[in-house]
Amino acid sequence: MSKRTIKTYPNEILGKKAEKVKSAEEVKDLISEMKEILEEADGVGLAAPQIGVSKQVFVVKDGHHYYGFMNPEIVERSDETITTKEGCLSFPGLWIDIERPKLVKIEALTEDDERMLLEAEGIGAVVFQHEIDHLFGKVFIDYLSGFDKMKARLKYGLK
Repeated sequence: MSKRTIKTYPNEILGKKAEKVKSAEEVKDLISEMKEILEEADGVGLAAPQIGVSKQVFVVKDGHHYYGFMNPEIVERSDETITTKEGCLSFPGLWIDIERPKLVKIEALTEDDERMLLEAEGIGAVVFQHEIDHLFGKVFIDYLSGFDKMKARLKYGLK
């Protein structure tokens, strides 16, 4: 069982840009711990800032497999969008409709220290964008308009 816990909004680390990592070796144990936390939380993605670590690292779950990525960069976004009901481990119980590009291409370092170009579409693209946002201090309620953001904050007692 991990010693770290998931930070919930409005924890200040969720609003800060995370630091790049030099290599997978530097964050090998962190990635392993994040996979464990993600499995315990029954989520599909987790970014390091969500557990209080300011590193550009995130893990995603695909079926029964977990993958770790570092220093991601979205290099291409489709004009076509998709609207899905998104949730976030840092916002327990909050589910809101968010519109995002339907397809993204991402360049990232894998947990094997290999530079990789990934393409994700649909829900996969949503998950990647959501986790990458965390690495740059953005949370999903930031996509809401002023009025909708105010309603979500009131409904869920957010600051």
